[in-house]
Amino acid sequence: MTVSVQRHGHRVEIVQKADLVPGSIGWKARLLATGLFTTCIFLAAVSALLFGKLVAGGVPAAETWVGMIVMVPAVPCLAAAAFWEISAARPCRITISPAEIAVHYGSPLPRPFRIARRPAGLLKAEVYHRTHRNHASSRSHGSYNITLKSRIPYVRCGGRLIGPMDEPDAKALAAAMNAVLRPDQAGTARVERVC
Repeated sequence: MTVSVQRHGHRVEIVQKADLVPGSIGWKARLLATGLFTTCIFLAAVSALLFGKLVAGGVPAAETWVGMIVMVPAVPCLAAAAFWEISAARPCRITISPAEIAVHYGSPLPRPFRIARRPAGLLKAEVYHRTHRNHASSRSHGSYNITLKSRIPYVRCGGRLIGPMDEPDAKALAAAMNAVLRPDQAGTARVERVC
């Protein structure tokens, strides 16, 4: 992972690039996005073939319209999910100015957002772990108590989450942001893996 900091006058630009090594969040997101894009292409091709057969009179209209009702809305939904996933593998650009913090992802989704800095220097970036739980329920042939948990690191600043990213990446990004947001406390944060 690389966090690069560049100063441009009164604003600072921080670029976070995820590691794409096997097992990292960026690597998993890239694989999942590739699968989702491939599924979109397959569904669009099947929809076009069904429509072509319908026009030629080779397929009854009922089967074609039932298939199209399912497949046509699935294509944009899966494409949106793929863009959302690929954002974890693409560079994230954070611009900090005296008035605001602007976060731009490397894909169209999630949408870029801005955080206002009313009194400059009061915001703080911190590593935040979002925990996802899946509780199992009992079955008719017995019961089991399995709880699946996953903790995914993000960087939280001004009530908004930036990420997901791996733990060392989140710590490095939070340290780089705090060095700009709170320059008087820059020496207290330990920066890991910052290039």
